[in-house]
Amino acid sequence: MTKETNDILNQAHKEMKNVPFFNSKRSVLFVEGESEEIFANSFLDIEVVNYGGAGNLTYSKIEYTIRQYHDKGYKIYIQADKDGKSENQNINKIISKGLVDRENIFCFKHDYETSVPVRIFHNILVDTGTIDDTLQNFEYGYDAKESIVKYVESKYNITIKKPLLSTKLCKFIDKSFEQINPYYDDNFLKTEIGQFWYFLKTKIVH
Repeated sequence: MTKETNDILNQAHKEMKNVPFFNSKRSVLFVEGESEEIFANSFLDIEVVNYGGAGNLTYSKIEYTIRQYHDKGYKIYIQADKDGKSENQNINKIISKGLVDRENIFCFKHDYETSVPVRIFHNILVDTGTIDDTLQNFEYGYDAKESIVKYVESKYNITIKKPLLSTKLCKFIDKSFEQINPYYDDNFLKTEIGQFWYFLKTKIVH
């Protein structure tokens, strides 16, 4: 197949998506790491691309990949972290190029792990045998403005296995859903991880 033929087919594919009968528009979600990928795949049935950390979210590094999906007619969604800052400048650059709408981006105030309520984070660490401590002592000295992973690793001199933590979190949420419909669980939806779940379930086109 020549490049010209391939370009014509790609353009036709994009145009057909605007015709109701042929509407097969797909979505792709870009996430920052393996933990986020595990979480997204637990609650979505779309393609999830792990771009491998904030260092790879520079416009020059991710533009090519996003543009490939964009040109094939995919609807682009991105998850990123603010790391305690007011803005994620790399995300702003991507938006300015018109490859993704701002409303299709979810940024954690700090990071994925820090979005988990402290009580749940503590329960998961105890359940996995990562620590053996009371919630009261676990919380003592923690500043919600800092990364909870860095705090825990420093306090207990351990290394947290983030993917394992994410897997346990998904199971914890699934179990909670057996007792109450998450769409009506205000306590869950007020948490940042709850807001991310809601973004995945209601914002993204499946």
